[in-house]
Amino acid sequence: MSEKTYTLAAPIRKTCDLFRLLAGHEVLGLAPGEIAKGIDVPPSWVSQNLPALAMLLAGEPPVSTLLPV
Repeated sequence: MSEKTYTLAAPIRKTCDLFRLLAGHEVLGLAPGEIAKGIDVPPSWVSQNLPALAMLLAGEPPVSTLLPV
């Protein structure tokens, strides 16, 4: 019996890559440029996604839910 493999969507894969890269850097962290280079994304990806992920992990609502409609 062969195992079935599943492919993750690119944004999910990049987020997992980010978490793997940050593991072990909890004390000093990494500069945004180092993160971008480490997971092969443009610096703008880091600027856009890292704050949102930090809020999500801290249990705060996403910024989009705080803005008036």
